[in-house]
Amino acid sequence: MITVVKRERPAQRQAGRVAWTIMLLLGDLSLLDGLTENYGTQPPVGAALVNVFGEVDTTLATLLAANWSKLNQHLEPGWIKRLASRMADSDEFKQVWAGLATVAHLNPELAQQLRDQIQADPSLLEQELVLSWYLNDSPNDPQNLQTLFESLRKHQTNNTPPTIPLLAKFATTEQIGQWLSEQRSNLDSRWNEIPTEHLISGWGVVLLAETIPDDAQVRAMYNRLRADLSSGTAHHWGWPVTIALTVAVAPPQALPICYLQLTARMQTGDAEYFGPQLLAAVAKRLRRDPQAVEAWAEAIANPSDIGAAEAILPGAEKSILGLDVKTAELITQSLLASVLAATAHIEPGLADKLRATGAVLDSITAAPVLWQDAIETSRSVWLEQADVFDTTG
Repeated sequence: MITVVKRERPAQRQAGRVAWTIMLLLGDLSLLDGLTENYGTQPPVGAALVNVFGEVDTTLATLLAANWSKLNQHLEPGWIKRLASRMADSDEFKQVWAGLATVAHLNPELAQQLRDQIQADPSLLEQELVLSWYLNDSPNDPQNLQTLFESLRKHQTNNTPPTIPLLAKFATTEQIGQWLSEQRSNLDSRWNEIPTEHLISGWGVVLLAETIPDDAQVRAMYNRLRADLSSGTAHHWGWPVTIALTVAVAPPQALPICYLQLTARMQTGDAEYFGPQLLAAVAKRLRRDPQAVEAWAEAIANPSDIGAAEAILPGAEKSILGLDVKTAELITQSLLASVLAATAHIEPGLADKLRATGAVLDSITAAPVLWQDAIETSRSVWLEQADVFDTTG
């Protein structure tokens, strides 16, 4: 009997994936026969389809879909559990189905098994990839919207819930507004009663801000947020809600200074984790609001004129970096130009206007800017920001 190295180490799990990949590429399923793990009762060798970061091995997933019928026939029942990194963990098993959901459209038999699995265990729909596949596979299911809303209601982590972009795709503004209106009676009390040790104060508030930014209650919450920040009583506000309300509601001319302040506060407060959420929110605002784009460009061209009257944080000076004015202005230009390039399409006329004012344009000389890739490119922009704001200590 052939034995592979122990299961616990990443390199060993990689060996299992390699073995499975080679077996599937060669189309010889017998290559795994007799191959076992070197722990416990030495079960058949497995291969983690999804790693600890939630990333799917797309090559392995595609090969599994292509050989699905053969695998079901050749391996014993329950073989799918061998694709989990810890077979005794039910959540890990759910992640396996999440990984398989990315390729279920490639094989009708796999798709049917996934449908059967969802019917047997509806909690699988709590997996982002499974839910996304299911909505596309069964778009006419009358329970879809309720499933999305319920998933949003249950979301209790700082990670952006997948239901927000899914709702934007599958629900109308009216449907979202109707659901949110049913929550309004609970919103005020809920986001005031959040314990101070929690950063989340309601993803329903985030959805409301992103979907209906002109709503009266959104503006009321924004005004209260500013007041709480000014008085130093904003401990119950979390970063996701603060970002969503500020970026969605702040007047166009205030958006650049609010963005800079929030970025600086994240860096000095060890909250860099929320940087990508801030950039994503800014991307949405700049894409829907031409006035915000104009204001952003004006801030690039004239960084010394960025006003603090509408700043989200108290005590904002023109040089918020604690550097000399000229250096701070150059850094401000570079950061704002990078964000604009990564999040919004820059019309030729606007680019010419910026060049005429002598603004820093290294980040936005390419035309047209591929703003569709903003979320993908935001990571490099965020790393640049983090390096700069690290000078604040």
